[in-house]
Amino acid sequence: MKASPFTMHIDMTVNRAGTKLRISLIFAARSRAHDVFGVLVDRTGHFKYTKMTGTQLVWKMAGRFVSAAKAFVSLNSIVCGRSKGSTTITFKP
Repeated sequence: MKASPFTMHIDMTVNRAGTKLRISLIFAARSRAHDVFGVLVDRTGHFKYTKMTGTQLVWKMAGRFVSAAKAFVSLNSIVCGRSKGSTTITFKP
């Protein structure tokens, strides 16, 4: 994902039922991935996740499925230089 000021990489996996996501997020400035399991997808295809450390916001993501194989994602990262960006992700079969 092109974002300002740093590029971010997102990998997402959807369970067979289409109700939960696994998200791996890698920031260009860091080599370690942030992995999140079990992000719920609602009946309308929307999902969101907020990563907190204590009371500190680390990053947050929101999105929606625009088709069975594509999702629009918006990301705001505090830990990656306050990078913000959005993109459409195409899932591989």
